[in-house]
Amino acid sequence: MPKLKRRKDGGYYLHASGDENPINTFQVTDRGAEIVKSSGRELGEFFPDQLFFLLYDLGHLSTKNSGETGGEIIGQDLPSEVYQALSVEDRVQVARKIVQTHGVEELYTGETAKWVCSILDQSTATLQPLVEDIAESAGYSFETILEYSKLVHDGGNSLEIALCADLQIRYLREVATFDVDDGQEREREVLGADNKFVYLKTPTEDTFTFGIPGDKPIEIADDLSAELDRVWSPGIGTAGFAALTTMEVERRYDVDDGIVLPAERLNDFPVALPPRSEVTELYESLRLLKATVDHVLSSPDASVEDGDNSVCDRWQDELEKRLTSGTDGADSLGAQQNSRTDHTVQTYRDCYGNGSEITDYKYIEWSQPSESEQLRLFGFGIFEHGEEVKVPVAPESERPLPVYPQSESELEQAIELLDEFPSKPSA
Repeated sequence: MPKLKRRKDGGYYLHASGDENPINTFQVTDRGAEIVKSSGRELGEFFPDQLFFLLYDLGHLSTKNSGETGGEIIGQDLPSEVYQALSVEDRVQVARKIVQTHGVEELYTGETAKWVCSILDQSTATLQPLVEDIAESAGYSFETILEYSKLVHDGGNSLEIALCADLQIRYLREVATFDVDDGQEREREVLGADNKFVYLKTPTEDTFTFGIPGDKPIEIADDLSAELDRVWSPGIGTAGFAALTTMEVERRYDVDDGIVLPAERLNDFPVALPPRSEVTELYESLRLLKATVDHVLSSPDASVEDGDNSVCDRWQDELEKRLTSGTDGADSLGAQQNSRTDHTVQTYRDCYGNGSEITDYKYIEWSQPSESEQLRLFGFGIFEHGEEVKVPVAPESERPLPVYPQSESELEQAIELLDEFPSKPSA
């Protein structure tokens, strides 16, 4: 049985004693070491050969003086072993770590598929952490998986259902076409967005029209595919897809019919989206810039604070004025957004963003702050290194708006840049 050990340079290696392997010492990637540790085994402790072969198959092991990995070292015929040397709970944690480091797609083939098969028949309570991870990556809640499990499978097969939900999303993302001309775009509605997914209200027939075909959308190891057929064939395929995706939308938005859709496919789906709006995008961009300035004013590492009448505090006031009071005789951007468009900012965020903010702009350019600003924001510790800070770019001078002006002249320049944006943008 192998042991995980630490090199002097901070890296990891395995020592695998025994006659099966012609090479007994292997270098381990950091991610491979994390997978070992997720099984509950610490440095210097033996762990089962099954986990060793899993690391091989995932490409996390290599010989010290060679770039060879995985089956290239011991051949492609990895032994088929039983998995009882690790508890079910530990095997679940290993599978979770693989999902977190490699993605759900790694569960479907090779040694990982065998690993998954070894835990399929366990209780929902035992599998819940893994099922939650898989469901979340597919835009579903664990509660929906559990509800479907109770409705169709007497409370069992939760892991199979979660994997099939993931396969649904892969089909919709990579395979499905939405070439219909049924004139029902207005009957479809974007209800909300959550990171990489949008949730739509649709006519009942959509969940069948855009359902899942009989074949699974990606290659899956035979043994695992056969296990998933217990769910896929009678349930998730087409009719089951209609039930599962509708359950998720109903749970979130209390509507009768709907679809969970990968956000990148929204433009392909036959749904009426709000028209592109300069007033909406300008309102949102200044709102986000003000939130960044607010962060500076609330940071203990900045020499300013909200309400202290500092240059930065007055810059915050200038942004707030555009958002809520208006300038040059024009209404505020917030008032214009409400009176001149037929959509809410939240709907625009859902359709052209991630639900929390707009990410796809047509009218506003974004960039990092100037170098001098970055020195202040990161050098003073107001933002952590690695955090992303972006600001709107003035349309005429093409200069980024500041976050942390510190002198009267910088404030004047900041206001000049702000004035380059129209006081009454197109709606």
